[in-house]
Amino acid sequence: MDRLPDTTTALAPTTITPGPLEPAPASEPMVWVPGPGNGFVAVPRSLLPADYFTPPAPTPAPPARGGIAASIDPRAQVIAAGGVFAAGTGWGIGQVLSAFAGLGTAGLAALALAAVVARMPRPGTTTETDNTGGGASTEIHVHRGARVKARNLNIR
Repeated sequence: MDRLPDTTTALAPTTITPGPLEPAPASEPMVWVPGPGNGFVAVPRSLLPADYFTPPAPTPAPPARGGIAASIDPRAQVIAAGGVFAAGTGWGIGQVLSAFAGLGTAGLAALALAAVVARMPRPGTTTETDNTGGGASTEIHVHRGARVKARNLNIR
């Protein structure tokens, strides 16, 4: 313990005698710059480096990755894309025209089917044929209701 300094004399208060206030001499302009601890520190402008107030040059973009896409001319890419578009458009028009051609064939088939359906008897009707004589036969269609329709009627 004998090596420790005597704290009673080291911390003794000192007296300060007030004197007249003197303004600081006019000095150069001060600039506030970032300092330690997220604070700002006033520094004379002449002590800063000359390029302090010029913004730094932007960092250049990284070079493009190598490969086939980087080596093809952009104008050539546009022309090739136009050719692909034209080929796809031509193929699509061909598909539409072939659909119209098939519609013609399907239309004829639909007309034939409609003719066959029109000749078929309707549900709920009966057909009776009387062919007792040597002439034309008589068909009588009995519908639900009071109507009677006769075809090829030979009355003797």
